[in-house]
Amino acid sequence: MFKKQDKKKDVSQEKTEQKFIKVTQKFILKFISRYFNFIVLLMALLILASGYFFILKPKFEAIKKDIKEVNAAKEEEKRSRSLELSRLNAYIRDYNSISTADKEKIYKLLPRFIQPEELMAEIEQLIIRRGLILTSIQIGGLNRDSSIKKNRAKKPASKLKNESQVKSVEIKVSILGIDYEGLKGLLRALENNLRLMDVTNLSFSPGGESAEMTIVVYYKK
Repeated sequence: MFKKQDKKKDVSQEKTEQKFIKVTQKFILKFISRYFNFIVLLMALLILASGYFFILKPKFEAIKKDIKEVNAAKEEEKRSRSLELSRLNAYIRDYNSISTADKEKIYKLLPRFIQPEELMAEIEQLIIRRGLILTSIQIGGLNRDSSIKKNRAKKPASKLKNESQVKSVEIKVSILGIDYEGLKGLLRALENNLRLMDVTNLSFSPGGESAEMTIVVYYKK
């Protein structure tokens, strides 16, 4: 008898569970049917939010960083060009403030080209004005690269900003009727000349009152 009652109880409980499952399924289906569009929208929003935080946001931050670095580089370049323009304008103002006579002196100090005939005539006049006899004058080495001496008292050629753009020409002269004082005077005249020049080779014969020297004259390319 007890066994029959237990069996009926189990069957009843099983039916109750099945009925609960069916009711639950109907409720879930009814809920999904009623709120289907909302559920789909919510899932889409979740997918979009996940994509933004895990994919788009890191890329966006990287792009922002690159743009910031590019803008900083552009600002630095702009500032550098502004400073360069200011320096250039200052150079122009300084140059314009130089008198025409001083500009001619500067140009003659280191001219942009050499006229051989004019240069030889100038050297000849320097010698003749001191009562000396010029027996020969030769010019050579035009357009060769030059290495300027670094120890010049009056004209410190070593301070030129770009020595690689400086050229030189050699002039060889032979002189008669020259003594020691005459030689000193000639060397002083060459040193004080507006042109930038050096005496690189000198041979002096006091007994024969003669001298030979090589004069290097500099100019810009």
